[in-house]
Amino acid sequence: MTTLQEALQHALSRHNAGSLGEAEAVYRQILQAVPNHPETLRLLGVLTLQRGDAAGAVGWLRQAVAADGGSAEIRQTLGLALRRMGRAEEAADSHAIAFALDPRRADALVGVGLVHAQCGRAGQAAAAFRAALALAPADETALFQLGLLPGDTVPATEVAERYRAAIRVSPDTAVFYTNAGLLLRRLGRAEEAERVYRAGLARTPGDTTCLRGLGETLLDRGRPEEAEVWFARAVMSDRGATDARDGLARAFERRFDYPRAEAQFARLVALAPHDARAHYNLGMMHERQGRLVDAVPCYERAWRLDPGFDPPWEKIVQKFTYCDWRHFESDCRALIDRVRRQDRALPPLAFLYLPTTAADQHRCAVNHMREVELKALPAGLRERIRFARRPGPRERLTIGYQSGDFRDHAVAHLIVGLFEEHDRAGFRVFGYSTGPDAAGQPLRRRIEAGFDRMTDIRDLSALDAARRIHEDGVDILVDLSAHTRHARLDVLALRPAPIQLNWLGYPGTSGADFMDGILVDPIVVPPDQQPFYSERLIHLPDCYQPNDRKRPVAAETPTRAACGLPEDGVVFCSFNHAPKILPETFDAWMRILHAVPGSVLWLLHTDDLADRRLAEAAAARGIDPARVVFADRVPLARHLARYRLADLFLDTWPYNAHTTTSDSLWVGCPLVTLMGDTFPARVAASLLTNAGVPELITRSLAEYEALALDLARDPGRRRALRARLEANRDTCPLFDTPRFARNLEAVYRRLWDEHLAGRFGA
Repeated sequence: MTTLQEALQHALSRHNAGSLGEAEAVYRQILQAVPNHPETLRLLGVLTLQRGDAAGAVGWLRQAVAADGGSAEIRQTLGLALRRMGRAEEAADSHAIAFALDPRRADALVGVGLVHAQCGRAGQAAAAFRAALALAPADETALFQLGLLPGDTVPATEVAERYRAAIRVSPDTAVFYTNAGLLLRRLGRAEEAERVYRAGLARTPGDTTCLRGLGETLLDRGRPEEAEVWFARAVMSDRGATDARDGLARAFERRFDYPRAEAQFARLVALAPHDARAHYNLGMMHERQGRLVDAVPCYERAWRLDPGFDPPWEKIVQKFTYCDWRHFESDCRALIDRVRRQDRALPPLAFLYLPTTAADQHRCAVNHMREVELKALPAGLRERIRFARRPGPRERLTIGYQSGDFRDHAVAHLIVGLFEEHDRAGFRVFGYSTGPDAAGQPLRRRIEAGFDRMTDIRDLSALDAARRIHEDGVDILVDLSAHTRHARLDVLALRPAPIQLNWLGYPGTSGADFMDGILVDPIVVPPDQQPFYSERLIHLPDCYQPNDRKRPVAAETPTRAACGLPEDGVVFCSFNHAPKILPETFDAWMRILHAVPGSVLWLLHTDDLADRRLAEAAAARGIDPARVVFADRVPLARHLARYRLADLFLDTWPYNAHTTTSDSLWVGCPLVTLMGDTFPARVAASLLTNAGVPELITRSLAEYEALALDLARDPGRRRALRARLEANRDTCPLFDTPRFARNLEAVYRRLWDEHLAGRFGA
């Protein structure tokens, strides 16, 4: 005959094997024979809780308490079930009774701590977890939960030390190493985290979490080549480990090895087809390799999988890159409403292309800084880092320029002449590159020669990069990237310099509380727009945009035929990239073509799909698609020479031509702009004013079209404008680089004086 103990053991073995139905049947048979058997009642409570029925579990466990009120195990299990039901105070009482019945039970104290933490009583939770750890220094739950409490309740340094103690007690427990490493990473102590992970791997060489943690730490420390090794080992250890594969892909991406990163993200999509971020990252790799047609479906898939996922919202704007305007108005409304709700961040650069207000652009930037960019910093790092200042007057101020675009890029073409013109008697000029390696480019070599020192910080952690800038003694740090690709706002967030300025690369506010000023001019940002800028407006005397007097123009002008243009007829051009071309702009251009027989519109080739869509859009508006001609991309000097073939540049809005306006005016091609209310919509107006042709600025769509038609029909007026632009080129403020340098240096000196007086900067 089967004894009670044998029956209970059989039921428990089926229970542990996951055969809950079989186990329950035996438990109930036992209770028929022994109706109030405490352990059987407890185990039925555990089984019921495993099925997700917390209320049913509490019923069984109260019967167990009635049968044996002195069992600490039953009281502890009842506390767990009550917590699951949300009956926090009853749960705390049950855990406390369990501890009173058995003062050696650290898990009972952990239960009390969990209830206090759930109820927001951090101090009481900390006391309970500490008491549990006094009994069991290697209690994994108590350690982990203690680390989750606010830093003003439990210092992170204490948690780190407790993890070290746990490791001493149980040196082969991998989770202690991984949790300790994660905590140290969050504290910004990447060097210590690396040591902990390596120690863990010495004990448990194949632990995937530890392998991945070391890889993440090495990425934090700017060592993607080493990180790749450890992520690869994690993938080999567990080929289904999606986090490890994601890390390996990011290591390749950080090394700008986009093909291998793409392959890993593609594998990740196959492993986790419902992961929105995996689809988004695969799209990014397509885009980085110039395949936007492949990228956009990935972004749209990510958005469909998770409409609340942040990055694809930016990529909805990418639809406009290949001129997909099918849902333009509803897409714009959705994006603007999202920014106004302030529920999630939207990358600000994409937002500038839309018809938005300065208030919306400011709100977008602030949202982004709060919710996205600063997440790149370990928790609390900004608050803990305080670089020592070196106050006092300077015979030579040290100016640092930080940019992701010290390469063949529009920003570099504009500013390189300024670096060469800076007065070295009064200024030291340092460069900090956060972008791709461009060592072989002639423009990069010229930029490096223009600095007193150039430092590549793209692979450094935020803290290491900020420390380097501070140790260089930079007085004024000028960021030239803000919210553009390859920017490093996380570095600026740590305040490596006493004065930090936003300028040039991004036409809007950073939205950051660590940027002191933005360099603008009274046209692009009038003084009354200060409420829409997180930085103080610093107005330069003429134009905010520098220019390079050495900008090369090829001596040989190609023929119209060679460029696919008609020998006769007006050539309108607009060499902006495709995202700036919005439906209202294109509608106006088609009306102008319709009114000027034989004219053509000359656009810059983006990709085949964009070209095809624009041709189709022209046909839909009654214009022969052959009248829309696309210019291939060629080196800058040859591209500038092509402006000689154009009769009139038609600007875009609400995001004007910026560097492209300067290109056009440098070669003498007149440009008609429609000035709006926001920074990106007013740049061309500033450039035209400082080139001496303010009459080319319009303020309404009707005025824009009328002026374009007047100029198209009056070749003499066009010739006069071209002659004036060519005559002004050597004397106008727009292209006077030495004058710009002296004005900017005077501003730097004034800001430093204000800093010494305590009125500006940190």
